[in-house]
Amino acid sequence: MRAGWAQTTITPPVGISLAGFGARKEGARGIHDHLYARALVLEEAGRYIALALCDLCEVDTPFVGTVRARVQKVTGIPGSQVMVAATHTHAAPATFALYSTSPDPQWLGVLGDRVADAVVAASRNIAPVTLAIGQGHEGSVAHNRRHAD
Repeated sequence: MRAGWAQTTITPPVGISLAGFGARKEGARGIHDHLYARALVLEEAGRYIALALCDLCEVDTPFVGTVRARVQKVTGIPGSQVMVAATHTHAAPATFALYSTSPDPQWLGVLGDRVADAVVAASRNIAPVTLAIGQGHEGSVAHNRRHAD
């Protein structure tokens, strides 16, 4: 098996409207942490799959189609074998009309290319890997924080 990994910054400009809170009236006031698109490409016996994980609130079908088409054109990886997902951060701009927030067309226009470029870079960084699995336990993060009365 071979794998490649890459990431690119998708941080929007200060002032852009952010998704995730319908009551939000102002745009981004600054940058606390950058937003990224991270890509993983796996290959086994000449078959490829790719995953792009984006620090966005959501992605929709047209956006995913844009990324898939560019990846397929540049790398030859079939678009049907490219998954695009969002981390669901509420500190990112919208990629489609959500509540009262509409996407910024200028930022959205370059976003798809940036995400696809991360997948392209991952496909060019491909190298042999060993696949392994592990198991662990973390008891303090995912637990019910509400106390039943």
